[in-house]
Amino acid sequence: MDFSEELSSYSVVVEMQILQPKTNEILFEVNMTGWRTTCTLYHDTPQLVAIIVYDPKWSDFYLKMRIIDIFFETEEKSIIFVTNRTFVNVANSDIYLSNSDNPRTWILLAPKETKIYSCRMFGMDMTLTEYIFKRIVIKSTFEGLWEAKSENEVLIRIRIREDHIRTCKNDTQAVMIYDH
Repeated sequence: MDFSEELSSYSVVVEMQILQPKTNEILFEVNMTGWRTTCTLYHDTPQLVAIIVYDPKWSDFYLKMRIIDIFFETEEKSIIFVTNRTFVNVANSDIYLSNSDNPRTWILLAPKETKIYSCRMFGMDMTLTEYIFKRIVIKSTFEGLWEAKSENEVLIRIRIREDHIRTCKNDTQAVMIYDH
């Protein structure tokens, strides 16, 4: 579909499905919300290329993707055939993945575990969240709420340096969440 300015807003839903090629059985699916930007004008585009992580048991599969505009209900579709870790764009797709080799953005297309640690450091409540696939931490966020005014009138979420992660882990018990 050819998007014109009148038919697109900034709010989108991205639906992704992993399909078994012979039976079209859904092996995994995820929906994400986000916003649309003009990448090449406002961002360093190579940072926005995603690494797609999937279960190594899936040697051949289809990655079906839809980006749906929340307000105008227009959509872009794509089907990508993945075989032996090679991405092959299927004809008539609106979206093409040209590169999946980037360390900054991860899209996990497999069940994962999430560990959440809560601790108190520097006078702030901190939250460390780790996303784990096959016992390997693939992404983590470490944030605190900084009190900008007294009496919790204004709280600002700030990122905490990664060198403080070990201290937080040693001071608390993790809560495990299993995502399927």
